[in-house]
Amino acid sequence: MIDTSTLGLSVTVNPPAPPVTEPSLTANSATDLSLDFSAVGTGNKADGSDGEASFSVLFTGNTGAAAAGQTITWNITNNGAQAVYLLGATVVQINAGASRSVTSVTGADGSATAIFDSEGDKSAGSTSLSVTASTSAANSEGTNRALSVAFSATWDVPVPAELASFAGQVSSDKDVLLQWSVVSQSNNLGWEVYRSTDKVRFEKIGEMVLGAGTTDELMDYSFTDSGYPAVGTLYYYLKQVDLSGNTARSNMIEVVLAPAQVLPTANELHQNFPNPFNPETTISFDLKSAVVVELSIYDMAGQHIRTLVSGQALSAGSYSYHWDGLDDSGAKVGSGVYLYHLKSGEFTSVKKMALLK
Repeated sequence: MIDTSTLGLSVTVNPPAPPVTEPSLTANSATDLSLDFSAVGTGNKADGSDGEASFSVLFTGNTGAAAAGQTITWNITNNGAQAVYLLGATVVQINAGASRSVTSVTGADGSATAIFDSEGDKSAGSTSLSVTASTSAANSEGTNRALSVAFSATWDVPVPAELASFAGQVSSDKDVLLQWSVVSQSNNLGWEVYRSTDKVRFEKIGEMVLGAGTTDELMDYSFTDSGYPAVGTLYYYLKQVDLSGNTARSNMIEVVLAPAQVLPTANELHQNFPNPFNPETTISFDLKSAVVVELSIYDMAGQHIRTLVSGQALSAGSYSYHWDGLDDSGAKVGSGVYLYHLKSGEFTSVKKMALLK
């Protein structure tokens, strides 16, 4: 090593360039909703009726803070059989098969919201809506970025779908076992299972339970839910899909979980396990309330490696995600120390983990 002080030399170290701050547009609500139709005559007004679907986005600018005044474009396509209404000071009707584009502006908290509704009686056909919220903004280096978030909603008529029974219970293995019986069925392709923690926002879980086509025999079906969030009560319904693609919803049932499964009282990112690891590890975290979550992995130089959760609205509970040592392109990463970063609302946490090969 050369002692530069004896040579009368000085060394100038340039500070590293500041990191680039990217703008973002993330979901601030559930992105996929299943709803009953509002009663006929109530779908074109904001009155809290059954069929109202609220979609919200959150915009952050190139300072990393929520920004007001950002124009959001909502591209809307009605894929179903009934008209859908965009509610607001001026109600916009989107007929079956039609598309519309409207704009709104983010408020002081950086959010923008669009509320939709659809109405129908028992003869109404299933209606689905595809919505994309988009905008563009420059990052801290002045490079423009196109940003978007996709949403969807489906309205159905809740009908018994020829069910003789539908019930659920917690098994000895702590799974939720759903069982139903069907007196008869016609052109039955199968059953999809939907789950909710609040009786409002439902998500499809698992694979379709295959039906028996057409038969007059009493048939029994079952489904095991082993990956549910840690809440006190869960809600389920079935969607029957026939061979023509038509659907019919069952009634909703309630399953009370074991008393030990209670909601977390704080947001927390846990240390991954195992650590060090090879070839994969599990990252777990707790959420004390419903929030939009991002979970990403970086190397020690701050380069983005993998996104495990991207702007997903999650309910309160405990969650676990596996990382298989691959980056977003599917390539294996090398041995070393990596950072995993959780952002849930205003809560952020970063921890280290080591991959040894």
